[in-house]
Amino acid sequence: MTRAAKLGFTFIEVLASVAVVSALLLVTTQMLVVVAEQTRRSQRRMTANEVAASAMEIVAAQPYSQLDAKLMERPLLQELFLEIGQDWQLDLEVEPVNDPAIGKRLELAVIHRLPFSTEKPVVLTAWRFKKN
Repeated sequence: MTRAAKLGFTFIEVLASVAVVSALLLVTTQMLVVVAEQTRRSQRRMTANEVAASAMEIVAAQPYSQLDAKLMERPLLQELFLEIGQDWQLDLEVEPVNDPAIGKRLELAVIHRLPFSTEKPVVLTAWRFKKN
């Protein structure tokens, strides 16, 4: 072999280096996909927390006599539904309580409806007591 022929890479060396670079790119791409999904999940969770807090503020601001299951049909909460979109579901449960005082227990759940979703709903609970 001449000296010029020894200076280049063989086909096997080029093939091996392409395989190594391909493997590194594959691992990097998979990591980026996982990070992107975690970011989307975190953003959905943060949005659910914000929606739950906003909805609970609206519910808690209502007069005691109007705290019932039909509260979700009122215009203020309907506007909140329009702002957050069709992918979200808000559930409100109003239960009377007698201990330690006469009042109502409010439980608000915000659920992001996705097919095959394993995310837990964000649930806020508040109590309103009847003033004497």
